[in-house]
Amino acid sequence: MGKIVLSVVLGLLSPLVYILGAEPFEVRGENSVQEVLAGGVAVALYLAVCQFLATRNSSGGLRADWPILAAMVAPLLAVCLIMGSSDVGVPMLLAGSI
Repeated sequence: MGKIVLSVVLGLLSPLVYILGAEPFEVRGENSVQEVLAGGVAVALYLAVCQFLATRNSSGGLRADWPILAAMVAPLLAVCLIMGSSDVGVPMLLAGSI
C-alpha cells in the first residue's frame, strides 16, 4: 500500500516536470512543437526512472507491479481530463503511459 501512495504522489509531480522540461523551449503566445516534445520527453524519462525505482525490489514481475504503474499514470489521466483535450494534456498523458 505504501508504494501505491508513493506512486500517486510521484505521478502528481509529473505536470511540474512537464512544465520544467518545456520551459527552455517556450515561445510567447503559443505552444511550439519543440516545447510540447521537450515536456513529453521530460515526463517520460521522469516516470520511467520513478517506475524503475518503485518496482526495483519486487520479484513478482509485471503481474505484481501493475497497481504501482497504474497509480503513477492515474494522476496524469486526471489532469488530462481536467484540462480537456488541450494540446498539452494529451502528449503529457501519452508520454507518461509509454
